[in-house]
Amino acid sequence: MNENPASLHRIPVLEHDLPLFLRLLSAHFPYVALFDPRGKTDFPLGPFRFGLFAGTQPLTLEQVAPEADRIGLPIPFCVAYDYKNRLEKLVSENPALVETPETFAFLPDLALFREGQEWVLRGSAADLWQQRFEQVRKGRRGERIALGQALCRWQR
Repeated sequence: MNENPASLHRIPVLEHDLPLFLRLLSAHFPYVALFDPRGKTDFPLGPFRFGLFAGTQPLTLEQVAPEADRIGLPIPFCVAYDYKNRLEKLVSENPALVETPETFAFLPDLALFREGQEWVLRGSAADLWQQRFEQVRKGRRGERIALGQALCRWQR
């Protein structure tokens, strides 16, 4: 993407935005992460900030801090439970239901944060996705709207 990494847009929140945004981003990006702290307030440093992230480039854990400083955005990363157990020298005898890498991170091209009654879109793809989200919202109920390779059905 050629957009400025500091691009920032604000759009009003609508009731069905989150499922819509998740479907659209999942159709266009190989990596999508949602951090939703609803009801989780008992963490020592408080809950995670709500964030929806989408990107195309995986990162190693060693790349996370330098890239976060470079782009000025949080970088989503996951640490598998068994990896945490190894670091804490704990034993887990629970079988893995889904095979996942021990650690995974990706560079977000788009980050959405909810601030009050607005979505804040940031990242190198914010300009493009602000336009796409507004285009989908303007579609009439049940109308199919083509966005790149994906087809989305907007229901109000």
